[in-house]
Amino acid sequence: MILLFWDASALAKRHSEELGSDVVDILFSLSAPFKMASTPWGYVETYSILLRRFNSKILDSTAFESAISTLQNEMLDIALVTL
Repeated sequence: MILLFWDASALAKRHSEELGSDVVDILFSLSAPFKMASTPWGYVETYSILLRRFNSKILDSTAFESAISTLQNEMLDIALVTL
């Protein structure tokens, strides 16, 4: 089975607007749930990236909370693998 693998940098683009976010959004929308994969570490790294952006005032509290909530919900549809 072929899986689209998401690393932390791609997941961060999904949840915080930056160069490449539009491509990540398209790929995410074209992929069926459970045809995507990441690692538990990828989730932790993505959370850390979003927290750094919040602490740097790139994200306000509303955007940060929304990004984390969306990330947590989307991780339910992504297969978690260990490498």
